[in-house]
Amino acid sequence: MVGYNSVELDIRNSYSYSIAPSRHWANNVFRVWGGSSGRRTITSAYFFSDLWSSIGESDAVRIRDRSTFVDWDFDNIWEMNPNINCGVPYLRALEGSYEYGRVWSDWSEWNTAKAATCEAPGSRERTRFCTRCGETDNETREIPQLTELDGCDPISIRDRQNPISPFGILLENAIVSDIAKISVITPETATINVRVLDNLGNFVFQTSGRSTDVFAWNLTNAAGRFVGNGTYLVVVEATGISGKRYLYSARIGVSR
Repeated sequence: MVGYNSVELDIRNSYSYSIAPSRHWANNVFRVWGGSSGRRTITSAYFFSDLWSSIGESDAVRIRDRSTFVDWDFDNIWEMNPNINCGVPYLRALEGSYEYGRVWSDWSEWNTAKAATCEAPGSRERTRFCTRCGETDNETREIPQLTELDGCDPISIRDRQNPISPFGILLENAIVSDIAKISVITPETATINVRVLDNLGNFVFQTSGRSTDVFAWNLTNAAGRFVGNGTYLVVVEATGISGKRYLYSARIGVSR
């Protein structure tokens, strides 16, 4: 904020904010002033950064909180607006000179924040940052829980077409040319997740509902294009009101 000073130094109601400073400071380089051989008085002056904290908590949050700045005059001298100066304090007299809004970088690649397992779903994250103030923004997507197709132990996998079991997937037609209608018969009322996979294991359709629903697939993939002729695998995961999970699978043919 201030370099080396050899006379009387008085700093009050000021702050500095560094996006990514080094933790290795040179001799006589401190957070608010570089050094002083004279008398100094510092009142309500703050240093904020992504790595250091002069107040013991997350600087990115506290610098945007009025209560952080003790004895500052936000009625006449200072102002804070989330859309001006990246949300940090600015002088009312210079309001027109500050930048408005945020300028975001491109999103990073998706990274696995939590790996999916046979017992629980996982998640992926990606990040972008404001090139004006260094503020970060994160986006999260869920990774579906692994199933027997991923090597997990199967739980009650049956085809409705198998007369031994009264439960499973009921297809209106085993070979379809326009719309595939899929019903699921379960031992108890359940929530249903339906997925259709091609012969390479790629998901081409996914939906959810209840065991009383009839699920319709219009033979298009996630990109909205019609799938090719061939055999597809329908996989259903049902969770009953008791909490018990049921997995069913059946094959359906497409001939258009």
